[in-house]
Amino acid sequence: MEKVDFCDLYTKSNIYKIISEDIKKGMTSHAYLFCAKDEMTTKYITHAVSKHLMCPNKASDNCSVCERIEHGNHVDVKVYPQNDKVILSDDLKDILKEAYIKPTTADQKIFVLNNFDQVGVLSQNKILKTLEEPPQGVIFLLGCVHPDAVLNTIKSRCKVCVVADFDTSDIEHFLQTNCKDGDIKDALISCMGSLGRAYKIANSPQFVDIKNLAHDIVYNLSSSQNALDFSKRILDIKAMDELCDEIVLVAGHIAKKLDSGEYTQFSYNLLYKIIRTALDYKRKFLASGNITILADSFVMEILEEKYLCKK
Repeated sequence: MEKVDFCDLYTKSNIYKIISEDIKKGMTSHAYLFCAKDEMTTKYITHAVSKHLMCPNKASDNCSVCERIEHGNHVDVKVYPQNDKVILSDDLKDILKEAYIKPTTADQKIFVLNNFDQVGVLSQNKILKTLEEPPQGVIFLLGCVHPDAVLNTIKSRCKVCVVADFDTSDIEHFLQTNCKDGDIKDALISCMGSLGRAYKIANSPQFVDIKNLAHDIVYNLSSSQNALDFSKRILDIKAMDELCDEIVLVAGHIAKKLDSGEYTQFSYNLLYKIIRTALDYKRKFLASGNITILADSFVMEILEEKYLCKK
């Protein structure tokens, strides 16, 4: 996890209340699916929940259990992906094997599976049986940004928890603590309730370019004449995964306001296709890293969808 001070936002979150209530009632689920607006938030939440479940009555910062989890060396808390991007086939083999090995130092074993929405259908199906018939004492914490990319059969085996937006004052305090030189005001205006997006806007000058390019692709990509320019801009920013996330956010934001009549040039069908294409190309980019091959085809696919939805 990125080393930032989250200002104990977890205890202010709706997830903290949900987990606390489950522990109090003795009704902890064998699997949770946490859905948030950005990867930073999902990773923070799954990380915090793993500590909460392993040590629900922690009373001080000197808790040895929480210290081990914090430093990634608790033998009964397994965090994936290990390469910080996507869960690999070898990771799945480890997970399915480790799930049936009894905990070493605790009464339960926790598997944290971040970026689960980036796991392919075949790989999701491989873990389905373990979620259907979980070994005793095993808890799975799945984190995702795009729940539509998670199989319904997986969701039905999990307690699905949507992470509510943090208060603006809490996000502002978080940014003031972690973004000494960033533009906090612009980040608060543009973050759309996303903690990770606010952090990136305040910390990364390049992220402004990513944000603007995502906006232009959704709104202004209109012909093969300007397609080459868009491809070049994608190559310049390099971070195609972040660009695709931004496109999903922009399209989703428009979809929520479509009934108001403010965005007459869009339809639900077009926005759905743009979102699905962006998610597909994010997975392709994370798998191959070859932005040179992907940039042109991505732009042309979005352009084709816009053309077909106009017909």
